[in-house]
Amino acid sequence: LVPLFESVPPREQVRMVVDKVVALAAERGVGNPVAEKVETEAPMEPEEIAAMDALEKNDLAGAEQAYKNWLQRSPSNAMAQIGLAQVQLMARIEGVIPSEVFAIAQTQPGNIDAALQAADVEVAQGNYEAAFARLINKVKETSGDDQKKVREHLLSLFKLVDPADPQ
Repeated sequence: LVPLFESVPPREQVRMVVDKVVALAAERGVGNPVAEKVETEAPMEPEEIAAMDALEKNDLAGAEQAYKNWLQRSPSNAMAQIGLAQVQLMARIEGVIPSEVFAIAQTQPGNIDAALQAADVEVAQGNYEAAFARLINKVKETSGDDQKKVREHLLSLFKLVDPADPQ
């Protein structure tokens, strides 16, 4: 017996794991062998390859442009949308010292940019609840252009989280 999941994964991931377990069991003579499904990995899009190459060189601007090019060609492509959101987050937090950002955000509650940057760091650290709570509170506290700026930033951060995540 082996624990397979610590949370509820997407259906495709469950299918992949179950197929692998069944195949391994069949290799070891357990159960009836199942006709092997031939699964081929989807080829990478040219823009995705360009983005990966840019990321390997730490060229965030190049990776961002590659994802934008991909989205121009295929506007609803989820992989391109997530890739772009991740690269933009990486660019926003590059060189940031988290303790300093959190201190500024706490001591200057009216500093919208510090709140946005603190939320970025929290998301990068996997602390989604804190980031979302921070920005939801800022949306409630602000109005006009500031409120719009915070709301749009919050929506951009939502793109980085799996919609099935209970948080």
